[in-house]
Amino acid sequence: MRNAVEGIADDAVRRWQAVETALAPVIGPRGVAALYQRSVLLCRAQHPSLTLASADAPHHIDLAALHAALLRQLPVAAEAASAAALQTFFDLLGQLIGHALTERLIGPAPLSSSTGPAVQDATP
Repeated sequence: MRNAVEGIADDAVRRWQAVETALAPVIGPRGVAALYQRSVLLCRAQHPSLTLASADAPHHIDLAALHAALLRQLPVAAEAASAAALQTFFDLLGQLIGHALTERLIGPAPLSSSTGPAVQDATP
């Protein structure tokens, strides 16, 4: 029987695979990876578990590293980190191409389990 954190990590990987599959033909694998890495970077202050070796994989999303990082967390922390990274990704993509097109390409934004607002990228 899988434990809760394994289920959370597996679900996170499936969600990111779906995002990558939907967006890679539009913005390319490097574009998806860049947005993913930016999302993780923006979330690391509140979710240190997201300190992954994402810079070592500039051409794709390192889902194995994400999975491993989430497995090291308690279920609540793993869920919060996963949701924050995905929400931040949706927000960043929405800022670039608009929220309507983002939803059309990859579906509605996930409901974040975090208590605060989604991280905004304020850097130029």
